Amino acid sequence: MVIRKAHKSIFVDERYGLIKNIYNLPTFAGLPRVHVKMAFGGNYFTAGFNASGAGITEQSAENSAIGEYIERYSCLHPRSEIITCESDRKILPSVFNVGADDGLENYNWINAINVID
Repeated sequence: MVIRKAHKSIFVDERYGLIKNIYNLPTFAGLPRVHVKMAFGGNYFTAGFNASGAGITEQSAENSAIGEYIERYSCLHPRSEIITCESDRKILPSVFNVGADDGLENYNWINAINVID
């Protein structure tokens, strides 16, 4: 089974994502041209909060909102053990949503920079 995601981020998916939707917040005439996005979740652990992000471009605002949402989600699970796939050192999608598919080949991944070592 191949899951085709409508959104390019692994965290945003209407059905299985940690973040269900991202909305644009309106700006007003006369204010600086800054894009503002708001991320909404919706599973049992994240119901009732959202996160917003701002940026000079739409993409940077979206990344900011996604990062803020993940930060808030992480604060709710401070002692949870993160399960990774040892061969790829990737966090399995089911860590964020129990209904997600753990078949890593069904997702697009980005290369990250190791800032710890």
